[in-house]
Amino acid sequence: VINITYPNSRVIDTFLFTPSCWLFMRNGRTSRKRKHKVSPGKRRAAVKILDVDIIHLYKWAHQYGLQCGSLQCAMFADTGRGMLARRSVKANDTIISVPQKLLLTIDTVHNSPIGHLIPRFLYDFHKYGVHMSLAMFLLYEKSLGSSSFWLPYLITLPKTFNTPAFLPDSQLINLPSSLKDKVLEQRKMLRTLYKAVCHNHIAEMCGCSSYDNFRWAWFVVNTRCVYLDNRDKQMALIPVLDLLNHSAAVEVEAGLVSDMYCIVVKQPYKKGQQVFINYGPHDNITLWMEYGFTIRNNPHTVLHATIDFASFTYQEPIEILKKQNLMTDLAFSLDGPSWKLLCCLRLLCMNAKELASWKVVLQGLPISEGNEQKVISWMDEILKQELVSIDQVLAKVDDHCILHICNEHKEIIFHNFSSSYRINAVI
Repeated sequence: VINITYPNSRVIDTFLFTPSCWLFMRNGRTSRKRKHKVSPGKRRAAVKILDVDIIHLYKWAHQYGLQCGSLQCAMFADTGRGMLARRSVKANDTIISVPQKLLLTIDTVHNSPIGHLIPRFLYDFHKYGVHMSLAMFLLYEKSLGSSSFWLPYLITLPKTFNTPAFLPDSQLINLPSSLKDKVLEQRKMLRTLYKAVCHNHIAEMCGCSSYDNFRWAWFVVNTRCVYLDNRDKQMALIPVLDLLNHSAAVEVEAGLVSDMYCIVVKQPYKKGQQVFINYGPHDNITLWMEYGFTIRNNPHTVLHATIDFASFTYQEPIEILKKQNLMTDLAFSLDGPSWKLLCCLRLLCMNAKELASWKVVLQGLPISEGNEQKVISWMDEILKQELVSIDQVLAKVDDHCILHICNEHKEIIFHNFSSSYRINAVI
């Protein structure tokens, strides 16, 4: 630890040194008093990172035209590594501009020695073609070692991820059944893609030596890519920009301006605050599965309802649900049951006479008092089953993301147990 006191000043800079990293903290003369005044809900001060690899990344990116003078990489108590404002940032300021040369896209892969494989990626992997192209390119460049142009970027990428695809099986078996099914489906998809890579001899050409390598590359793309154009969904990995963390509470404008990819913030930041971007309207299950984290007070948090449609012998309501696309996105939130869930349950609880007027439910209206009581009883049963499952999980797991999701779901369950609330909300 090295303390530096500047001439004619009582301000002290403290540097914490590790073999690969300098951590910088500035303590003013009132820091001890301010520390005691911080309320429990306030975020702790950030610690600036002067990591050797991060410094190299910055120098490399600035050499090719990166502009991000208002941002500094830092460690935050609640989010880990992120970007803080080095100075005040105004609404509508451009916080980062990255030149096209540093945008790792399908064109980058096309112009590389494995570019001839792109048609095979796009044909063999269909909707995952671009994703696979970028992932295989990362592994190819990684295999080049120090001769890779992208080495300064590659060495700053995470070595592993907190997504459930990396969970040990001992923790996976303790997940709620609905969540476990999603995780198993994702793992099956990844295994299928990896088998296809090996079968087509793409793996050896790209330096993909194992499933672990493949999974790592897949999640680098999955957790860090952005879309350059919403119309054609062109994906890109963008060095330095991908150090920015997600917040559901912020708005940004992003896109290509001339030959630069730029991000404009829509709200101001004070010096020292963490600067965020928005990954999209994702609930915490999606954030955990796709990115490896959850956020507090997520406005998009929902509890998905599981309905066994195959058990219904009366097919007329099922056919209506299929035609009206009312069999997906069935969920509860703190605002109550979703419109789709109410429509679905009301239809499934109808008798033959009530089905003649089924279109009423599309207006958010109940069909009859008897039908509504059946719906409420069904929702209560769904919530009770979910509560039992969640309590069993909470007694067995210690993963903070799983615990966070389960506790949020419990809050939704208790909020929706009030039948009178639901009737008042939907009638």
